[in-house]
Amino acid sequence: MGGFIPDVLDEMETTDAEDIWHDDFYDLKMDEWTNDRVVLIGDAAHAPLPTAGVGASMAMESAAVLAGELTRTDSTYLEQALDHYVTRRRDRVDEVQQKSRQIGTFALFDHSLLTGIRDQIVKFYSQDRMEEYYRGFLSSEI
Repeated sequence: MGGFIPDVLDEMETTDAEDIWHDDFYDLKMDEWTNDRVVLIGDAAHAPLPTAGVGASMAMESAAVLAGELTRTDSTYLEQALDHYVTRRRDRVDEVQQKSRQIGTFALFDHSLLTGIRDQIVKFYSQDRMEEYYRGFLSSEI
């Protein structure tokens, strides 16, 4: 590891790399979110990469949509309400996951030359451009 990482390790109680936990980033895309009367929401159904920074928001949106569907039905039509929940959420979730993968591709290079180039490019990336992603996300209907 290069860059500022050695300085960070020096500041920690241990500098033994074996004692430091790390993991790769993964997203989760489930084809089915319901099974009879059971429904998955949030990361259990559609975890975006953490590079998107919207996982908790997506989970809360899904909970709100599910609650809305459930308040308009009874047990007779529960499976239909769950289908409506999936229909209302699927396109938005797919879009956010795709954007998180795009950001992840750029942010998570595993090559020193590409990482250096990325770090230089980011210096010139405007705040407005970065906020554009979130404006689109926040302005779309759930």
